[in-house]
Amino acid sequence: MPAVPNQSEAPRKPPRVTKRRAETRSQLLAAAAEVFARKGLGRASIDDVCARAGYTRGAFYSNFKTLDELILALYAARATELIALVEAAANEAVTELRSTAAPGPAGAAQLVEAVTRVVATLTVNREAHLLHLEFTAHAIRHPEAAEAFVTHRRTLREALIPVVRAAMRNLGHDPADAQLERVTRAMIAVREGMTSQELLEPNDPELPRLHETVMAATFTALG
Repeated sequence: MPAVPNQSEAPRKPPRVTKRRAETRSQLLAAAAEVFARKGLGRASIDDVCARAGYTRGAFYSNFKTLDELILALYAARATELIALVEAAANEAVTELRSTAAPGPAGAAQLVEAVTRVVATLTVNREAHLLHLEFTAHAIRHPEAAEAFVTHRRTLREALIPVVRAAMRNLGHDPADAQLERVTRAMIAVREGMTSQELLEPNDPELPRLHETVMAATFTALG
C-alpha cells in the first residue's frame, strides 16, 4: 500500500533561478537568435549556440534540455517583446488619432500612415525578419510547434485592432469584428511580404513607395 503523504509537510518549492543563471539563459537566447538568423534552424547546433554565447554545453543543458526547447523559449521571448512593442505603438497611435486627425483626404492619409507606422513595428531589422521566417517555416514543418505560433499571430492581430478601429471610425465607419480581423491579417501579410522584397532588393528605390501604396490600398479596400 502506498505511503500516505504527510499533510503537515510544506509543498516543495520550484528551484530558485539565480541572477547568474538568468543572465546565462538570456545570453544563450541572444546567441541563439544570431545563430538561427545566420544559419537557419535546420543547420544550427547546440555547439554553435554555445560557441557564440561563450558557454559550455554544460551551461546549455542546465538551462535547456534540447535545442527544440531553446527554440520554443526563444520564440516565446521574442513574441512577448514584439507584442509589447505593437501594443505600445498602437496605444500611442490611437491617442494621436483621437486628438489630431484632420478631415477629408488629408485626414484619410494620416489615418493610413498611423496604422502603417504601427504595423511597421512587426519587423524592426533584418535579423528579426529572418528569425520570423525561420519560425514560420519551423511551425509549418512541425505541427506540434504550430499552436504557439498561431496563438502569437492571433495576439498580434488583437494588438493591432484598436488602432485600426480608431482609424476606421474616424473615416465614418463602424467596423465589425470580422472586418477588423480581415484588415489586420491582410496588413500584417503585406508588411511581411514587402519586407522580404526590400531585403532581397535593398537598392530598388521603388520598393519603399510600393510598400506604402500597397499598404494604403489594402487598408482602403478592406476598410
